[in-house]
Amino acid sequence: MDNILDIREENMTRRSGMFDFRWQFLSNTGALVLNMYAVQHASDTLSPPLRDQCIAVRYNLTLPWVTSDPGR
Repeated sequence: MDNILDIREENMTRRSGMFDFRWQFLSNTGALVLNMYAVQHASDTLSPPLRDQCIAVRYNLTLPWVTSDPGR
């Protein structure tokens, strides 16, 4: 099973909608994953009511391990 350090900051409120950011660090592979979800709410004046629009973007960033090298 992957060792995951999960730092979550969610429901950042902005005038244009709600945003959810999720960072994951996979300690066994050194991959840093950013998940960003943006939800924009439809106006109440629209008829018929529209469902919330959801946009999901996922970034996979692979970072090398940083280790102390006594040979340098």
